[in-house]
Amino acid sequence: MKVNAIKKNYISSLEGLPYMLTIEMVAGLTGLNYETIKRHCQKGIIKANKIGREWRITQDEFLNLGRADSVECCK
Repeated sequence: MKVNAIKKNYISSLEGLPYMLTIEMVAGLTGLNYETIKRHCQKGIIKANKIGREWRITQDEFLNLGRADSVECCK
């Protein structure tokens, strides 16, 4: 039985990344699903700005996601 493996590209450091992160970047940093992050941006659970057709999350907001008071966003 052959199992299809999904290769995930994880980003290990914020160094060299732009201040405004795309959903793809945040997904790579957290391991969360792209659609989950997008839905949280749309609902305002994750503070993000929509620029054109893309959501952008600041590095500061990204770092706030890991704090105890914002754990609710990942439930």
